[in-house]
Amino acid sequence: MFTVKSFRISFLLLLVSFGVLGCSSTVPSRDASVASQDESVKTVSVRIDTMTCVEGCFNGVRRVLKKREGIEDVVLAPQKKEGEIDNSVVLVSYRGTLNKSEIERTILGAGFDSIEFLDADSGTK
Repeated sequence: MFTVKSFRISFLLLLVSFGVLGCSSTVPSRDASVASQDESVKTVSVRIDTMTCVEGCFNGVRRVLKKREGIEDVVLAPQKKEGEIDNSVVLVSYRGTLNKSEIERTILGAGFDSIEFLDADSGTK
């Protein structure tokens, strides 16, 4: 049975927990949420000369790049014929700052010989 004494103790513990933890400790600050929403998606074009097929090559590039932090999407540039690569450029969409040397290491590590960044983008390093 719930007694008046146990009710008072429970109520006191509840008040102490609110006083120690504070009600606003789990609410993110408005400034942090606004900053992350304002960060726009940018795109950079990357030529991968040894990328010759859609199924293996492009899908492999997409898979390894999408694992990188900040990468939103990786798409193949328009091709003359569907299912074949005659334009070995991928479009990498990202948020924040793109680390070009990290992207290059990732693509080279996936087995490609060389890459070239085609855009002069101020959001990259």
